[in-house]
Amino acid sequence: MKVLLDTNKIITMVKDQDSYKLGLQEIINSGNHYFTTPLIRHEVLRFYSHNAEDSEKCQRAMQLLSLLEIINIDKNITDIATNIVRYERTVYPERYQKQVDGTEKRIDKYNFDIMFVATAKCFDLNTDSNDGDIPKLIELYDEMKKTRK
Repeated sequence: MKVLLDTNKIITMVKDQDSYKLGLQEIINSGNHYFTTPLIRHEVLRFYSHNAEDSEKCQRAMQLLSLLEIINIDKNITDIATNIVRYERTVYPERYQKQVDGTEKRIDKYNFDIMFVATAKCFDLNTDSNDGDIPKLIELYDEMKKTRK
């Protein structure tokens, strides 16, 4: 199976030595082929500050990331991401409006999530994420594909 690992999964895998060992075992022994992107790599590594505790976690993260195949984000991926956003803005414009409680869509987080899903769809990869928004975006992509046939 080909799997795109999300930032939150990688950060969880390196949070302590035991999690790191389990994460390495999963990547090495599962028989799966794991992928990342430069954007995910950036999102993982920017999570850590320059203190001693974070330095160890950052080293583990870099080692784990080095085991993943990197997919560069290209025009095909950005076209999928753009189409998802355009479709959602057209069909569900209320999602881009301020909510009754005053909250608004967090575009910065949303952009990372959209690129994650677009990469997975472009390369026909399974996704491994703890983010509850990812299945919703995959569902949105699938809906878009059905309506565009």
